[in-house]
Amino acid sequence: MLQAIDWKGHGHSPVAHLQKHDLLDSNLLAAHCLHLDQEDYKTFAHAGAQAALCPRSNQRLGNGQPLIEEFLKHGIPFGLGTDSRASSPDLSTRLEAMALYQQRQTPTYNGQMLHDPAQLLNTLTSKSAALMGVADKTGSLVKGLAADICVFIGHTKATSTAAFAAVFESDTTLDTLLVNGRAVVSSGQYQAIQAK
Repeated sequence: MLQAIDWKGHGHSPVAHLQKHDLLDSNLLAAHCLHLDQEDYKTFAHAGAQAALCPRSNQRLGNGQPLIEEFLKHGIPFGLGTDSRASSPDLSTRLEAMALYQQRQTPTYNGQMLHDPAQLLNTLTSKSAALMGVADKTGSLVKGLAADICVFIGHTKATSTAAFAAVFESDTTLDTLLVNGRAVVSSGQYQAIQAK
C-alpha cells in the first residue's frame, strides 16, 4: 500500500494528504506536527490521531515550536518525545519538557498549560504512556504497574506547584531512577544492570 502512494502533496497539507490515503486514524502517532492550520487540527482530532512533540529537535532545526494550546483546544492527545540523536543533544524527555516549560516566558506564548507544571509532568508521564499503549504497565504511581520512579534533588519548595516546577529547573538533579523496581541510578550514579 505504501509503495502505491504518490508522496507529492499536490497542494494538500500533510494532514490532508494522510487523510486522502486513509492513513489518518487512531493508530497514527505523528511526530512534530508543527505546521497545521485550523482545518488540519480539526481533521486530526476527528480522526483520533495522536502526536509526539519534540520541541528541542524543532528548535535545533529551526522549524518552529508546537502550538500546545491548539492541541489542547482541539482535544488532540499528545506526549513528548526526543526525536533522535540526529537532531537532539540527548534523549531526555525531561529536558524536552524543560524546553517547553521555558516557552511560558516568551512574549508569543499566551496559553495556560505551561503555567501548570503538574499538568506538564502528567503529559510527560501518564499521558505519554497512554499514547504508547503502555498505560496498563507504566506511567503512573499505581499499585500493579511497574515501579518506574524518578527521584530528583532540588531546592525545598513552599507549595506543591513550586515543587512540580522544580522538576523542570536546570539545577534540579536526578538522584534515583528505578526501572521496574530495579535501581538504574542511585545517589546520582549509574548502576551496573545485568540483562536477563
